[in-house]
Amino acid sequence: MSHGYSGRVERGMLLWTGPEDAQRTLVFACGDEGRVDDPVPAAVADAAVWMGVRVCRVAIEGAWPGAAQSDATLRAMIGEAAAAARGDRVLGGMSRGARAAASMVGPLHAIGLVAVSYPFHARRDPDPGERVRDLQVRVPVLLVQGSRDALGNREQVRGYGLPAHIDVHWVEAANHALVPRASSGLDPAGALQG
Repeated sequence: MSHGYSGRVERGMLLWTGPEDAQRTLVFACGDEGRVDDPVPAAVADAAVWMGVRVCRVAIEGAWPGAAQSDATLRAMIGEAAAAARGDRVLGGMSRGARAAASMVGPLHAIGLVAVSYPFHARRDPDPGERVRDLQVRVPVLLVQGSRDALGNREQVRGYGLPAHIDVHWVEAANHALVPRASSGLDPAGALQG
């Protein structure tokens, strides 16, 4: 079992963990200014590795370019990691990384999508527009969302009429970074286990 092969690609970092002979690989893109070793991506990777899945976490290094360039960079990194993966591919990500992963499900023939803290709308515009359509891929989707996420809280998401193939897991009292209220006594990784 490989416990942490790291590699660099143009403008980014790849971190591989889990069994090299796994029949399934999760390619997980970190969100805005996220790092491959941040608590939430690490917790997602640990859970997947525990299930026998190989994981590649991808993140942009250094200062983030503008939104369009960030999306293109993340999609390219997801594609590069998926090309190196063995077996079935599941794509995933956190925040902007989840949007980038959703856009690559079809082109990369992924068998599933894990969307963590999916940004259903822009900070100052509560209209989800095309972002809900981006999740209407033809594979099972696990959506992990904080119940008080400013970019898609429980009340808002219920109103979007998501298709039945999207399984929503709510992290109670958590924000967009999946940080729960201090009164809960949980850190982001602990909140995910709840």
